[in-house]
Amino acid sequence: MRIDPELGWTLRPDIDGLASDEPWQAGLRTNAFGFRDVAHAGKAAGVTRVAVLGDSFVFGSGVRQSETLTSRLADLLGPAFEVVNLAVPGYGTDQALLTLRRWGPRLSPDVVLAGFFWNDVMENASSRIYDMEKPRFVPEKGDKNGVLTLLPPGESHGHSAFARLDAFLGRGSHLWSLSRRAFRRAEGGGAPEAPEARPVMLDLSLRDTPPSRSPEFDLTWALLAAIAREARALGATPLVFTIPPRFLVDDAVKAKVLRVYALGPEALDPDGFSRVKEACARRNVPVVDLLPPFRAATAAGEALFSPAGGIHWSAAGQAFAARVLEPAVRDAARVSRSGALLEIPERVQNHVDSSLRVIRNTDRPSPIRVSRVEDPARGKRLEPGWHRIRDDVPAYQCRNTTVGIRDHHVILTERKRRR
Repeated sequence: MRIDPELGWTLRPDIDGLASDEPWQAGLRTNAFGFRDVAHAGKAAGVTRVAVLGDSFVFGSGVRQSETLTSRLADLLGPAFEVVNLAVPGYGTDQALLTLRRWGPRLSPDVVLAGFFWNDVMENASSRIYDMEKPRFVPEKGDKNGVLTLLPPGESHGHSAFARLDAFLGRGSHLWSLSRRAFRRAEGGGAPEAPEARPVMLDLSLRDTPPSRSPEFDLTWALLAAIAREARALGATPLVFTIPPRFLVDDAVKAKVLRVYALGPEALDPDGFSRVKEACARRNVPVVDLLPPFRAATAAGEALFSPAGGIHWSAAGQAFAARVLEPAVRDAARVSRSGALLEIPERVQNHVDSSLRVIRNTDRPSPIRVSRVEDPARGKRLEPGWHRIRDDVPAYQCRNTTVGIRDHHVILTERKRRR
């Protein structure tokens, strides 16, 4: 690692192996940009470039260079695609956003994949973690529209109530010192943690959480929305994917974590990422949830996590995640090439022309969230069904409503009736 005045830390560029007994570290290589990847020059004509943001899971901790998620995904997608690994161990959603801002204009991606791991919530609320200073975003005072102010590393003040966990969680260099500590305590029969020491990222997957967690959650939702906006501003299609923690996949590990924090099995939300998906849906951020397929594959006997209680994906887990993501990436690439596919959501159907119909073809992308916009441009009448939106056709007129597109967002505005 090396210190970075904007991102907190980055990988050193042009690494060609590390002195280590671990085979995956001995063969670790970084490119001139400082990412665990091959070199990437200008984008070739006809090639779809996919930029992948994330932390140590996407980086590929514990697996060889050819076994990482991005390498496996590139193999599956074939020569018509170019996959770029922009992941750095320990990064939260905030550092992923800053990484996209730094490298996005240079790389010109067509699709932006952003991995979300549950400890991102804790990292996003922290200005120092893993014994390193990091940037932190804070919401504008009184703002409810997701406007964020960046505090560079070393300049953050006024931690949130739960960011006091920074010191506790960051004493070790390992991303998951907390989980390892929890597992050891559970196996040794130690006393459970006091409820107030429960980390915010665990609350993310509980049925009920205290209202005091809302600032941490809301900050993360705003950051995910910012990544989506940044991707669209680059002309790319954004796609968030969840990275399941082992305790939500492995029943034995789940029992240990619940015992450490004196929680019953009913405390967990069966859909561990429901808050994430609901928040993203409200902000028009598409999500691929890896938790259900990971659970199914683990129940079928696949070893998707590293052995001996490790928290990262094994080589099989990296390959499995790539297989799940491949069709979603192809769909996102089609949207990026052709413009947005527009569907009138059922909940607003009564506001538009009665001739419009709702299409429920599961092979199509989900309906794009409708938002309000002022002074919409005039356009032609919208016919029933799906439509490819061209840049030169910004809006479609219905009877008393305008439905249109702006930065890949569907907009719906009631037209004023003449008296």
